[in-house]
Amino acid sequence: VAESAARARASTAGRAGDPGGETGDALGTLTEVVESAAAHAGEAVLVVPEGERLVMLATDRGAAVAACAEYASALEAARPASDSLAGG
Repeated sequence: VAESAARARASTAGRAGDPGGETGDALGTLTEVVESAAAHAGEAVLVVPEGERLVMLATDRGAAVAACAEYASALEAARPASDSLAGG
């Protein structure tokens, strides 16, 4: 999972000025991260892009879910503070 998080950080590093990035690129990268984490852990996962969303069926508390959460954290950390939803 740590390897997946590192890839997530690397994939978002160049997009600090463009917080959303290309939706397709972000979803494609997230799909790869999740599927890779699941494969390394021997878990079954189904990841389907649906518009600007990614629908995922995965094992609770599994590697795929952890990778998804780490990717989201890395993406949020790469955003400028003014673009953060938590900034109010």
